[in-house]
Amino acid sequence: CTGVEDKLQDEVPETISQLQSAGIKMWVLTGDKVETAVQIGQSCNLLNESTYNLVLTDPDATEVEERLKEFQIWLDAAEILHGIAEDLVYSDDEWTESSSSGEGTSIGAPGGTSMQDSPGPPAVLEHQQS
Repeated sequence: CTGVEDKLQDEVPETISQLQSAGIKMWVLTGDKVETAVQIGQSCNLLNESTYNLVLTDPDATEVEERLKEFQIWLDAAEILHGIAEDLVYSDDEWTESSSSGEGTSIGAPGGTSMQDSPGPPAVLEHQQS
């Protein structure tokens, strides 16, 4: 019996945590066994107890479609929950008037954060110093 161990490069878990803290979304596509992929994901801080893992092993087109629908429901629920959490934390008077232009919509949020939704790439959160 032979065993081979791949070690992560130095500071991989810390770097991934910092990228996630900055709001960068990550996906892992692998051909490894599920157990190996999960172990590696946990050791490099990609997976934790609150991570939703969509695992497809030898799926057909119908299974992929069904699982992606389940995943979308989870994303929608997370977005709704996120909105509820914001409502509990911030009162209405902390939000400034929203404005809309042909480029998108922007809202002033508590703490001087400006959020802009545009029809192009994903929205960007930008902290403005007061």
